[in-house]
This record gives sequence, C-alpha cells and structure tokens, in this order.
Amino acid sequence: MKLLVVACCLLVVSYSHAQNCYGQQNGSTQPDPSRCNYYNFCSNGKTIAVSCPAGLHYNAQVKACDLPSRARCVRCPVSGFRNVPVAGACNKFIQCFQGVATDRECPKGLLFDPRYGHCNLERNVRC
Repeated sequence: MKLLVVACCLLVVSYSHAQNCYGQQNGSTQPDPSRCNYYNFCSNGKTIAVSCPAGLHYNAQVKACDLPSRARCVRCPVSGFRNVPVAGACNKFIQCFQGVATDRECPKGLLFDPRYGHCNLERNVRC
C-alpha cells in the first residue's frame, strides 16, 4: 500500500513538471514560478530547471538572465522602502523605494544581511 502511495506521488510530481513544457517548442524557456534566479528550459517535452549566474534573475521579456531590477521578478511595495536579498549573490540586494527596484551591491568586506536588511560584516552574515 505504501509503495502505491509513493508511486502515485511520483507520478503527480513528474506529470506536473512535464506540463510546464506541454505544447511548448523544444528549446523554449519559461520563468520558474517560485524562484527568480531560475528558469525552465524545455527539451524534448521535459522541463529542465536552469539557474542564472550569481546575482542575476531570469527576465521573461528578453528570455535571458538579467539584472534583478530589469527582470522585474521581485515585487516592490508601491510605497515605502525595503531592501531585498538577491538569491545566489550574498553581496547584492535590491533596494525598493516607492515601487521602484534598484540593483545594489555591498562594499568590499561586507555582505547583505537579510535579518537586518542592510550590509553587515562578513563574519556576522550567514550566507
């Protein structure tokens, strides 16, 4: 019985991944719905998750990895100020101000600390 449940779960997972490429041309790309720094590449009806180089996000408009502010995956609040970490790049962050995203980088020797929302000494940041 347990084996049947596991088999059914695997079938659902593989079916949902295959659906990402259903009806898509071989070689087409789509943004990953949950990770800005990944995209899905369709190869012979199968979905392959591909990560962008460190500090870049997938830009669906140009179908390539790009600066996070241009990729527009991070949704900045319409009002206020907030700093958001960039996945895969410990020294980079996105500065959101009044709905506008700007790419920022910590000075040498510092890393972005998501706990406090600003750059901090490397020894104080878990990355």
